[in-house]
Amino acid sequence: MTVLVHGLGTVACSRPTNAPAPPRPSPTRNSSPTAVSDTAALAARKSPTPRPARKTPPIRLTGNVVAPVPIDQPNPLIPEECLKSIFQGPFIIEAVVEEDGSVSEVKAVRTPQLNPPCAAWVSTCLATIAKWRYKPATVDGRPVAVYLTVTVRF
Repeated sequence: MTVLVHGLGTVACSRPTNAPAPPRPSPTRNSSPTAVSDTAALAARKSPTPRPARKTPPIRLTGNVVAPVPIDQPNPLIPEECLKSIFQGPFIIEAVVEEDGSVSEVKAVRTPQLNPPCAAWVSTCLATIAKWRYKPATVDGRPVAVYLTVTVRF
């Protein structure tokens, strides 16, 4: 599994160290796996502290923008309930690297198909990416907020 941070290199996702690789289940007809609900976990979280207002809206990485430099990028861990899932297709995430280097507005643009489905993977991955830290992007030496696209390939 590879995580491609567009224009910024790659990061690997990790399984818990004691977790075996998932078995490859044989396809069956009329199977109806159920998705794991993490609604209770999301509801239990406290709302984050409000961020100071941005000086300018986020911009896309273009010619005169110096890209943000990763400082801390913890690898997303696959939740235990998702270890038996087989991932099919890329997971594309968009976020904003703020003027202070923090990551905000993390959202899934495209999620992979999981067999069996596991909703915990999406929330875990998004929460991990929200913890990433960067040296901010700059324009003419001034820090600016930029959009960041992350693709996880399996």
